[in-house]
Amino acid sequence: MTMMHNPAHPGEVLREWIPEDMTVGQAAEADAVILTCATLGPAVDELEHAAVPIVRADRALAAAATKAGRRIAVLCAVESSLNPNRQLFEEHVSDRGATIKIVHVTSVWALYQGGCLDSCYAAIAAAADKAYDAGATVVALAHPWMAPAANLVRGKRRPLHSADAALRAVMER
Repeated sequence: MTMMHNPAHPGEVLREWIPEDMTVGQAAEADAVILTCATLGPAVDELEHAAVPIVRADRALAAAATKAGRRIAVLCAVESSLNPNRQLFEEHVSDRGATIKIVHVTSVWALYQGGCLDSCYAAIAAAADKAYDAGATVVALAHPWMAPAANLVRGKRRPLHSADAALRAVMER
């Protein structure tokens, strides 16, 4: 298997990684397709003929976060996801007067990859608590696999996550 990302442009997806029949053959019977990989998002945006609606989970999360509050902290685990998330959330906050802070939670990707899920989710929850304590009114968990950490956050505040945001976006169609 070759590399998925263009080394000269981290995060840029090469179009050949999206099968031609992805939206037609595999999803013809679906009401919608939820794309959870933010890295593939820009390439999917350029698809001209989708048999069913494609909902980008990252876009749904950005839209939900900007509706929910004005001081948004976006927790990211992978360095290559920082700029794409910054660009995406900035698109959504520009017309709402909201601010965003992209937070790189450096330890959690290694924990996740190593199968140390309890420690991983605890670290994500601690980062969310810290963001709330610093004044964030909304915390967004950038990666779908971060969702279980939402229930570990102190108090009644709950971070938003893309799985829930994407499902809500599909149901609102």
